[in-house]
Amino acid sequence: MDQAAEQQRWEARPRLAWVLRALSWVLPVVVSVAVTSAAGRWLPHPEGRLEVVAWWVSLTMIATGVLYAVDGVTRRLLPLAALFKLSLVFPDRAPARFRRA
Repeated sequence: MDQAAEQQRWEARPRLAWVLRALSWVLPVVVSVAVTSAAGRWLPHPEGRLEVVAWWVSLTMIATGVLYAVDGVTRRLLPLAALFKLSLVFPDRAPARFRRA
């Protein structure tokens, strides 16, 4: 193989694929916990039983909303992780979709 063909080789990067998959699982939980912790400090602390229930329900809704939002964003990394697991050789140039990914 000449040097130009060697540069066009799409090599597998399994470690990077693993990191992206792990991020898609861990990041939503970490961000949700961090935002909920901050919201717990920001929301006024309850005094009565009904206020305590409302406070916990509010925190649970915040945690769930953030978890779903961040999960939706990080799931977009999964197709890229699949591409990093592939090992392909292109005779001419890599297709544009691979370069963009």
